[in-house]
Amino acid sequence: MVRENLIICDPSEQIYVCNSCDNRDFTSENSLLHHCREAKQHRGQFCGRCKRLFVHITAKHNHITNSSRHWVCHICDIDLEDEDSLESHLSGKHSYCYDCGTVASDFRQHRAQYHHECSVCVDQFQDANALLMVWIPLQALRGGVDLRI
Repeated sequence: MVRENLIICDPSEQIYVCNSCDNRDFTSENSLLHHCREAKQHRGQFCGRCKRLFVHITAKHNHITNSSRHWVCHICDIDLEDEDSLESHLSGKHSYCYDCGTVASDFRQHRAQYHHECSVCVDQFQDANALLMVWIPLQALRGGVDLRI
């Protein structure tokens, strides 16, 4: 069951009310939102992205879990704005591989070894030999590999 938002924010009528605090009036949207973020009685109950105040922290958690507006990292619980941000966060901060669901100590090495991904062009290849056929000449062009026999 979805409960209504415990705050009323209607800029056209200049109405800013916290129903949870005995219909306390505020002078602006910013002051109402500040109250929701900072008041002790609302700790953990306010969703800043959706501007919703929930009756309990569990209700907020259910909202975030079931909302298409929240993308939460399963490793550190940070709430990100979209799927691209979450993917970037997981691979950048946690070396998390979306293809196989593992956390790698060396992400680039993992991608090359298990997914045959070139660290230069980021293309994926059918197998390790196909990757090497591209990677070695790229490294030679960059001055990293001596191709003389």
